[in-house]
Amino acid sequence: MSDGARVPKYIHIKQIIAERIRENGLIPGQQVPSISELMERFNVSKVTAVRALAELEADGMVQRRHGSGTFVSDLKKKASQVRVRPSVFIIVPDMANPFYSEVVGNIEKHIRDEGIAVELAGTNYQTEVEHRLLSTIVSEGHVAGIVWISVQGTHPSVEIPPDMPLVLVDHCPPELEGRCVSITCDNFTGGHFAAAHLASLGHERVGYINLPYGSLQRLEGFRRGFDESGVRLQEDWILTIDSAWQVETEVAGFVQRWNLTALAFVNDMIAMRAMKCLRSHGYNIPADISLVGYDNVEASRFLEIPLTTVEQYEDQIGRKTVECLIEGIRSKNHRLRPREILIVPNLVVRSSTAACKAPLMRENSLIPPPY
Repeated sequence: MSDGARVPKYIHIKQIIAERIRENGLIPGQQVPSISELMERFNVSKVTAVRALAELEADGMVQRRHGSGTFVSDLKKKASQVRVRPSVFIIVPDMANPFYSEVVGNIEKHIRDEGIAVELAGTNYQTEVEHRLLSTIVSEGHVAGIVWISVQGTHPSVEIPPDMPLVLVDHCPPELEGRCVSITCDNFTGGHFAAAHLASLGHERVGYINLPYGSLQRLEGFRRGFDESGVRLQEDWILTIDSAWQVETEVAGFVQRWNLTALAFVNDMIAMRAMKCLRSHGYNIPADISLVGYDNVEASRFLEIPLTTVEQYEDQIGRKTVECLIEGIRSKNHRLRPREILIVPNLVVRSSTAACKAPLMRENSLIPPPY
């Protein structure tokens, strides 16, 4: 995605309301927030609020009643009726993650040009929610295709009919390899880019902060990049946290404990939180420690210290996803030719990385620097 692109606010509002409907936070017949309520809650213009509701209505998720307001549609009733407009269902692990939001926004942008509606639900990384969503989608059979934005550790427990086009985005579970279309960024290469950049700046004491569902290929690429530079990434220098919030309580102690001169992160969200925390503990970035993120989300370039990161090209991911869906939807048997599509990433160098200096020797450090 180019630096100038971002998810429109009306799509963000639409995604939040759609998720509440799918999770039964809003039930059929219940009134959704009014235009004025949306304007106040999301701090948007009337035009933006109106468009968000119009998009939901176009997808059949709500109905506007003149003089009364906007109400949740009965999706089960609609599923039993003949659909004039085909739709695809997108399963998202985290609606709040800006990378996933940008991917979804790009899929929506491209697929609407094809006259196809979009339904959307988030799972919050819960496999039981994924299972329930997939079971419902398959049993109702009312969608023309599925986009499943998957993460490491996902294991499909529902058999997807071969005549229902399925596109996996960001990660393909081993059980589905060779059976569907998988569209991912080349995570190994992306991790390698990050490591090679830090190694070229002379960093040898480099930590990596990961999530339980973070890409294993990304970490392996990072390891390989340092191996090729003659530096071994120590296992103690890899920190796996349970959530983005946890980095705020862990990162300063982690850097201090191992006298690290640089950190790489599984995504930009965690990198940005870590940057704020480290600065509050007196670290000068990049003079004391260099930081590299991953995803190149919109906010990463607007920080006080713009973040060096790896670009995943969400627009390409969205466009390729739609091309494959259309191929399956419009084919005679609605079947997709299984294949893997890799999007080549790119390193975006900004102000959060610099040449290595001797690491700060702070109290409670376990290992002295190798100088």
